[in-house]
Amino acid sequence: MTSGPVPGPARRASPLALAALVAALAVPAAVAALPLAHDDLFGHLLTGRWIVEHGRVPAADPFSFTRQGAPWVSHEWGFSLVAFGAWRAGGLWALVGLSVALAATLFASVAAAARRRVPAGAAPAATPLLLAVLTAAAWAVSPQIFLRAALAGAVCFALLAAGLPGFRERPSLARGAALAALVLVWANLHSGVVFGLALLALSALDALIRTGRRALPQLALAAAGLAAALANPHGVEALLYPFRLALLLADPASGFEAGHFAGGWPGRQSILGLLLAATLLGLLALSRRGRRPPVAGWELAALAIFGAGSWATSRMSVELAVLLVPAATAVGAALLGKRSTAAGRGSRALAAAGLAAALLLAGGTLAARPPGAVAPHFPSAAADFLLAEDLRGRAFHHQNWGGYLAWRLGTPVFWDGRNDVFAPLVRELAATPFAEVAERYGIGILVLSPREVSQLAPELASGRWGLVHLDGRSAVFLSRRAYPEALARLEIRPPPRRGARPPV
Repeated sequence: MTSGPVPGPARRASPLALAALVAALAVPAAVAALPLAHDDLFGHLLTGRWIVEHGRVPAADPFSFTRQGAPWVSHEWGFSLVAFGAWRAGGLWALVGLSVALAATLFASVAAAARRRVPAGAAPAATPLLLAVLTAAAWAVSPQIFLRAALAGAVCFALLAAGLPGFRERPSLARGAALAALVLVWANLHSGVVFGLALLALSALDALIRTGRRALPQLALAAAGLAAALANPHGVEALLYPFRLALLLADPASGFEAGHFAGGWPGRQSILGLLLAATLLGLLALSRRGRRPPVAGWELAALAIFGAGSWATSRMSVELAVLLVPAATAVGAALLGKRSTAAGRGSRALAAAGLAAALLLAGGTLAARPPGAVAPHFPSAAADFLLAEDLRGRAFHHQNWGGYLAWRLGTPVFWDGRNDVFAPLVRELAATPFAEVAERYGIGILVLSPREVSQLAPELASGRWGLVHLDGRSAVFLSRRAYPEALARLEIRPPPRRGARPPV
């Protein structure tokens, strides 16, 4: 399949159309403005501070008492520095601002790439189409829009996907160097750079099949991209990390839950499946009319790969949206064809409707926003209690609270969300009675979620633990052997009984 000619500059959009596009960007920005919800972010703050203090990137775990010194591929170290710098400049609200900036940049890049795919004559009618596709895609992937290294990586993916068609049409050393530099930055932000390498490889393979020797610039760019991706502190290990993580999560014996890596286009992400199907049907309709498709062969292959990938794991849904919005817009504009002038007469009304819908989605998201910079699911009250009572020691806790507790308490934790580091510990915990685990690692404090209170009910009813703090999200227990004096002052009676309703 050959690619169609690159359309000329699109007609300048009307003020209403521009306002509608800005409103569409408000949807992902509003989602990104929600309270900081990912535990890994606090681990990034710890890592960024560690790098600043030690002047190097960690290669072994420094943050736990269970796996300290274990090998660690800290492939997100660059993002850790960025996050720590933002926090030091403006605290937690600066991190919320960083989240909004990344989300807005991501979808602005996608919108710009899509507008460049629209011929000038079709611009008035295609703008409402772009608005609808962009808003739908942003809403579909909104569960994946939160501050994390992968969000910064998605911005890099969008910039690469937007810049690659221009390099294909007019290869130059400056364009190639800029794209290779982007890959270099990306490789030190997140190991998702392998997605960018996949795009470069598809583009080079497509050029080689179509043009033979003239594919040299594409092949050189792919080679430069690979070299740039390897220029990270962990080398090839960072590039292998996503595949090892995928194998780990796919193993039922690993003990890990898929979480936001779950697949099957769950919930609103099924919108992406509908958009992808509509785009493919549009390409089929154009082919039957004898029209040159506006989607190149390498782009179609990328849509197929990332479509299948996002079905397997929702983690890849953002990358699919980045590729899908320009492709769907280009196919829609091509289908409009000569009817674009007539269709453009209603574009102002359609743009106004899109403006209202986008603002409604963004406004509703912000109206339902919980207060504060940090999401309420973290055990903030439990951390406040431990700090106020100066209760220090080795604590067992929910795995997705490890980064937050390490950052708040300033002490090593049992575990956190780094699956590659803690996979052996997860297996050990699943196969060992909790009393043995507590003895083995010298655990004297439990910071438990309601689910864990239920799971550990027999142990909590054994008489070895006393409840000292209780709120709507967490409970704190102390070992009677390790903290007899604190329990004499703080214990909440009566203690939980076997079979009794959990205290939280």
